[in-house]
Amino acid sequence: MYRLYQIDRGPAITDPQTLAVLEGSRVTLESRPCAEPDEIIARCADADGLVVMNEPITRTVLELLPRLKIIARPGVGVDSIDIDAATELGIQVTNVRDGNYMDVATHALALILGGIRKIRTFDAQVRGGHWNGSSAGTALRRPSHLRLGIIGYGRSGQHLAKLAAPLGFSILACSPRTDFSVLTNPVVRPLGFDELISTSDVVSLHLPLTAETTNLISKDTLSRFKRGSYLVNVARGGIIDERALAEAISEGQLSGAGLDVFSKEPLPEDSPLHAIPEVTLTPHVAYLTAESLNEVRLRAFTDVSLLLDGKQVTSPVNTPKSNPLRWRNREPQ
Repeated sequence: MYRLYQIDRGPAITDPQTLAVLEGSRVTLESRPCAEPDEIIARCADADGLVVMNEPITRTVLELLPRLKIIARPGVGVDSIDIDAATELGIQVTNVRDGNYMDVATHALALILGGIRKIRTFDAQVRGGHWNGSSAGTALRRPSHLRLGIIGYGRSGQHLAKLAAPLGFSILACSPRTDFSVLTNPVVRPLGFDELISTSDVVSLHLPLTAETTNLISKDTLSRFKRGSYLVNVARGGIIDERALAEAISEGQLSGAGLDVFSKEPLPEDSPLHAIPEVTLTPHVAYLTAESLNEVRLRAFTDVSLLLDGKQVTSPVNTPKSNPLRWRNREPQ
């Protein structure tokens, strides 16, 4: 049998449709949660396939898993996987590009509305025995008077625009990967990056983490944001310099932020973000609903089953080189 290990720390797979993909195949599934490279190497040395979320799949990990044939990511981001090394070593990487974009957009909108309506602040006041919400009335904002700037206009960014438009937001968008000449949503206005951040009341990030986007939101960038604006990140934590963001909020340059992702997860106890009440923190769950979890796992497991059956996968990230040495003695045992 081929050995497939689910190494993320998510809930066990119980969806009958997902499990049915492996029934009758030569693949056995086992949950082996791992967090660090050494742990992955020690616990998954005989793996033919891995199902991963954000665990570090480094070149060293790949070189020391001699049976590994496929890495399936039940989601979009693959920045924790060394794609170049996987390609060179003959290992297929797959992801699910459109399984949870609606959920990510919904979470972004929830963080936006929570920020402009000061939900977290009022909740703390009521729980603390205070009933003076009217004093903050001038700080609350009406969506029809606000500009929402979306940076990264892929599936989740586009869906956020679709959700936010009926609320009255003026929607701006900036994306190097989008051909705005074929933009189908007439309420969205494309802008350059500098103009978007300097004129938006709310900025929502929907970018992949790449060399170009790492620390895109830096101290210098934050100084060019519209004063009093609100920042949301449901993309990747490394896009933001978190200490610079904490300083910008403390100094009043930004009114607050809603963050679902962080440069290091879980968020370290010494992060300055913990101490700022204007920041709403959620534990990387924007993608998560019962529906999306089942869908992305089903599609990830389908690709695993296809590849180990000698067939083409449906959602490849790379085109691995042929490497007979890695295929030798790789028949199921």
